[in-house]
Amino acid sequence: MGTHFRESLGSNYMRLADAHSLHPTDLAWEAVFPEYAETRRTHDEFWRRPYFNGIGDPTQEWVQRLEGLTMTSGLGPLTMGFLRGRASLRGLVCQKDRWCPACFKEDAEVGVPYGRLLWNFQAVTCCPKHRTRLVERCGCGADDTRASGLAKCLPNICVRCSCDLGDSQDLDPEVPTPREVRHAELVADLLMSEVALGGQAPGRDLTHFLNDSVTKNAEGKALRLARLLGVGKSTFHGWIHGCHFPEFSQIISIAEAHGCSISDVLCGRSEVTTRNPMIPSGEQTHSEGEAARSTPRKHDWDAIEKNLNDFLCAQEPLTLVEISQRLGIAKETLRQNKPAICAAISARWKDWNMDTAKRRALDLEEQVRKIARGLAQQGITPTWRKIVQEGFSSTLSWRGTRRLYAICKEARLQDQAG
Repeated sequence: MGTHFRESLGSNYMRLADAHSLHPTDLAWEAVFPEYAETRRTHDEFWRRPYFNGIGDPTQEWVQRLEGLTMTSGLGPLTMGFLRGRASLRGLVCQKDRWCPACFKEDAEVGVPYGRLLWNFQAVTCCPKHRTRLVERCGCGADDTRASGLAKCLPNICVRCSCDLGDSQDLDPEVPTPREVRHAELVADLLMSEVALGGQAPGRDLTHFLNDSVTKNAEGKALRLARLLGVGKSTFHGWIHGCHFPEFSQIISIAEAHGCSISDVLCGRSEVTTRNPMIPSGEQTHSEGEAARSTPRKHDWDAIEKNLNDFLCAQEPLTLVEISQRLGIAKETLRQNKPAICAAISARWKDWNMDTAKRRALDLEEQVRKIARGLAQQGITPTWRKIVQEGFSSTLSWRGTRRLYAICKEARLQDQAG
């Protein structure tokens, strides 16, 4: 909902801000939650910043209050609230802003760019329309393109450098794996289904779907289906008895294994499944794990070696785990068939990581030295607490280190000598 905020509320939002004599970015606190205005610095994180996505209580209260204040209805479907009571909150919402540059570019050509709720799902890593991996970092290198605490900002503009996020970030966009595309398509279909739009008829749910699958496909043995889905027996029993909910990524795996949509799983429509996840090895199966055992996958190792060399020469090194995920090949398989290149990739990542840590340590050391000298020149003995009070709060790991004490002592001696 955060990325749809401006388009959904429109002029009502601006009129509400004017009525309270507030800047629009302050409206979230002062107008929507006036009872928390005096304790905004100490209250829970959910209330200290706009929180529009997710399925928790803060999201529900934001929707209810904003709809009442702006006399706007239909904000609920712009959030993940429809998954409340159906999926676990764990691993549901992505912790960083992500976007598809191609989508932003197309929006700008026909109207106003807007964000997609789809991009906020942690399980979605690519755009199903353009089949490119989602971007989570602006070209300026900023980790977060949104200013902390802003209730409203342009979704396609980086607040750090003001550049258009729809511009091409990479001349050679990353190509997601077929599995990533399938998952993105499943979630996109879910957002257009009756479940997301609030039109589902009550009666059946995920527990009915799993119980039917155990009876129909696993001969009543829940452990067999639990193993296929990669969870323990107790966890699976909790699902089928409604004691707790699976994570959203696990719901996607259930839908994929049964050859149906996510909405079919959530609505308990077990009769529409097109696959039997328990088909014995040797027969046609659509389960990814069984397919790998029944029909060994053949790799073009010449092409894979070329890709590995490209990754090895890339400007920013990647870990072997990240490369294996992008190629869709297990890390152990790469090491067994291309040990020399894999070893070089791992060594390059290790060296780069160490160099980055050293450069960061030197930069931080220079910041500490500058603050310590300033304190010493004012006649104040530089200590860790006083350095933090001067604004150096990003290096708590330096607390009590010998190097910090040495820098403070050096600043005192230089001031005395001067």
